[in-house]
Amino acid sequence: MYLALNVLGLLVFLALGWLFSHDRSGIRWRSVAVLTVLNLLIAWGLTSFAWGRAIVRGAAAGFGELVSVA
Repeated sequence: MYLALNVLGLLVFLALGWLFSHDRSGIRWRSVAVLTVLNLLIAWGLTSFAWGRAIVRGAAAGFGELVSVA
């Protein structure tokens, strides 16, 4: 169910992008597909592996430090 909701959200954002586009016929769908797959692979790597979770924890700690300094 969680995966289906994520796929639905992705489709909604793609549809909104198409809907608000000034040049709908100029959309290069192959580029959109390649970047979507790349985004999914990066998200999978950052959530499924220990090294990915370490990167996310490090980034969160860095942003937390920036907030505490500000």
